[in-house]
Amino acid sequence: MAAESILTEEIKDSGLVMSELDVLLKSLDIKYIFSYDDEWDIEKLKAEEEDKKKELLALTYQEFAKKFVIKVFDKEETYLLNEDLSTVEDIINSDDKDIQRLKLMYIKAINKERASNPLIMLKEVLDKVESSNQVSVKTFANRFDISNVEGVEGRILFLLDMNMGESAEENDVVIKTILDINTSRPNNHDIAVVYSHEKLEMYKRHNDKVNYVESYLEQNKKTLNIVDETNKYLIPFQLWAISKGDANGELLEIIISTLEKAAFGYSLHDYLDKKNKITQKSTLNLIKLPEETFEILYNDSFIEGEIFLDVLERTHKSIMSKVEHETICENPEIYENLLTVSKTKNKKISKDIKLRGINNYRVDNAKKKTDPEIFKGVAEYGLLNYTVNPSYNDIMTGDVFVFNTYDSENKKYGILVTTDCDLPVRPQGNEIKECSRNAKFVTLLLCDCIEFSTTDIKVKKKIEDGEGLWPIIDEDKYCVLIPDTKNTLLTIDSMILDLCSLDNKGWANLFSNIETSTTYKTHYFNEYYKNNLMNWLESVDKITTYIPGDLTLHEAAVAVSGEILDDYTKKLIGIMAGLKYTIKLNLDDKKFEMKRIGRLETRRTLQLIQTKVNQMSRIGLTSIPGA
Repeated sequence: MAAESILTEEIKDSGLVMSELDVLLKSLDIKYIFSYDDEWDIEKLKAEEEDKKKELLALTYQEFAKKFVIKVFDKEETYLLNEDLSTVEDIINSDDKDIQRLKLMYIKAINKERASNPLIMLKEVLDKVESSNQVSVKTFANRFDISNVEGVEGRILFLLDMNMGESAEENDVVIKTILDINTSRPNNHDIAVVYSHEKLEMYKRHNDKVNYVESYLEQNKKTLNIVDETNKYLIPFQLWAISKGDANGELLEIIISTLEKAAFGYSLHDYLDKKNKITQKSTLNLIKLPEETFEILYNDSFIEGEIFLDVLERTHKSIMSKVEHETICENPEIYENLLTVSKTKNKKISKDIKLRGINNYRVDNAKKKTDPEIFKGVAEYGLLNYTVNPSYNDIMTGDVFVFNTYDSENKKYGILVTTDCDLPVRPQGNEIKECSRNAKFVTLLLCDCIEFSTTDIKVKKKIEDGEGLWPIIDEDKYCVLIPDTKNTLLTIDSMILDLCSLDNKGWANLFSNIETSTTYKTHYFNEYYKNNLMNWLESVDKITTYIPGDLTLHEAAVAVSGEILDDYTKKLIGIMAGLKYTIKLNLDDKKFEMKRIGRLETRRTLQLIQTKVNQMSRIGLTSIPGA
């Protein structure tokens, strides 16, 4: 009875897994399963299955027990000898309770052995799927042909054997078949999974898939006629495989896990492919605009005190929004499919969270963010825009700076939190006579900075806990910026920050190459530079700026003109400039020791202002005076 109970439980578990597959197929709206394998011959498979069964039934019970490692109890063996039951078939046909356990064990072994053929295993699964009446199944002993899917409405799950080529040179037809499916059934969101005896190492990791696709496309470029490099990176999202050798006894579970991953990969493929086409179409629409439109756009940028590039970028984004809106209205399934498939992951994630707790799950997931292979080239440029320096962008809310104050050698970091409306340089009054900005002094929220190290537990803990801004690149080092817990602000003269916008590395140099940066600057800023910033620059390294010329100074009164300064005077100017501007003035290098690193992403900047700055205004500001 114990064996019978075990067998019943296994059947019950199998039924639960089968039910899980049915639910998954329904959630993915799979209407058909088309399986392609040159070994698909149902009659032949049935005959082979029966022949194998006959061979097993003809074995003696001792041979069978040895082959499948089944223990025959003494009581059972005595009964078999007394009743002259010597073969497996004799035992299977017996209804005696004394050998009921042994009979069930033999039946289980026979069923498992009969089903050891990968295609028979697959057929049993497909038969059960089809019995649910929600999915139709078709098998083909030939490779995919477009005629197979003509007139078929609904999403298809394709199961493909890799070795279906018509010649020895064409033994791998998976990529060609996927491309044919994509071409013949656009917007149907079909899924293809390989089910093959071939070696499938190239399907294990995404980079392996990319290399595999690149090699295949190169070898078959004449017949495929693919010149768009995006296919090299898009096709890997459609490559998923099950090894027939791994399927023994666990095919149902493997199909479910692979189908979940494949569905997610295919939905990403469709989404990324559509995004790529939206970008191309948007750029084409921008190119189609007449010169008169660009003339109006330039006039608009001049009036608003913007550079022309900003307006062009905004116009491109506007066109892209229009194209994307039209795309969603025409084919919303691409977005719906991605979201639907994403939700199939929720059950597994929820189960993991229930077992481990949400905090542990969050920490483990956050650990992956510290893996350079994951964030490198993507996340590292998602948080900060580093092009603001080489493109000489004017200062803006969210700009991140690193600097030394006059009284400390320790680097400090700050984020510009002065509101955007007070920062642009614009004409004052109705005529362009004097250009300036509303904020003569701006505010930086100070931050702590910790250099990232894979072995630094403290740093990784900060990232895992969601504290700070990560990753930030400063001088080729990855850092974590943590807004000051004391809500400390630094008030600083905005002209020092303007100097950072005149240098392609972001340094606050006193003598930048203004001829280069002028091209990138607005008309208003260039006027502001000539009439305001230049005058300030000419005086910032003069001692008379800080001490009246008629005031007698010990040993320093000799250097009131701009001639070569002695060390004493340099030191004195450094102290006085530091007291006035807070930022250290380095006369040897002709610069304030301040550099703009980049510009924080808008959403994070707003989040920072809404939390930190509002909080500081409620509890009272702690501010370091700058002047």
